[in-house]
Amino acid sequence: MKVQVQSLPGPAAPSRELDAPFARPAEVDAFRTVADAAPALMWVAGVDGLRWFFNSTWLAFTGRVMEEEAGQGWSAGIHPDDRAAMLATYNAAVQARQGYEAEFRLGNSTGEYCWVLERATPLRRADRVFDGFVGMCLDITDRRESAAALIQANRALQFLADAGIELSGSLSHPDTLNSVAQLAVPAFADVCFVDLVGAPGELQRVGSAQTEELHLAVAAMTESGPTKYQPDSGAVRIISGGQPVFVPEISDTMLEAFASGPSILRPCVKLVRAR
Repeated sequence: MKVQVQSLPGPAAPSRELDAPFARPAEVDAFRTVADAAPALMWVAGVDGLRWFFNSTWLAFTGRVMEEEAGQGWSAGIHPDDRAAMLATYNAAVQARQGYEAEFRLGNSTGEYCWVLERATPLRRADRVFDGFVGMCLDITDRRESAAALIQANRALQFLADAGIELSGSLSHPDTLNSVAQLAVPAFADVCFVDLVGAPGELQRVGSAQTEELHLAVAAMTESGPTKYQPDSGAVRIISGGQPVFVPEISDTMLEAFASGPSILRPCVKLVRAR
């Protein structure tokens, strides 16, 4: 029999309890009881790949009801960036009637996306005839974030090692500091400036690096010569306090102060808004 699953979310399919891989209603009730007690997100699909059952854990996680999730409705909760790849994996498994494992982001009841690990295995009747899939998902957001944090820490260590080599390998401060700025992009930043205190009230830019999107804007700022301190700027706070300054959110006011004209401001705003 030819099996085909749509690659885009379609209308919810009706309940398929009569086609479930259970011989008696009592077995259906027993399965529901076990599935609803499980801490994992669970689902069951028919031979056509359309999912007809989701346990209470899944429904509580997504904040949706069975009718919304049934059929291909569940795929509406997949993060847009992950949906095509996830559905391709699912379609291939249905065609091959084989189990699979996939990681993707699934929206929860608060509107946030969480990373989940989904594993599915084929259902077979006593005569070994293929009868659909049963699958479960586990929330692995903490694991993914921990892995990302470890990667970032390793990048930081590598940056410090490379920066140490640059700082010890040249007697020219401008050349050395500019090389350090190049190391920071794009590993940690889209733009990196190195400014030294010059004449009273002025900063002299001795190094800069930027992503390709901001190349022209940064070049214009670098060529503009010494810049005046802004009384409440991060540079003044760093110079006066001798400590790093972290700015968690870049406001429009900060962008306007950062850019010296519309041609510089526009690419900066575009990049920040894309984040």
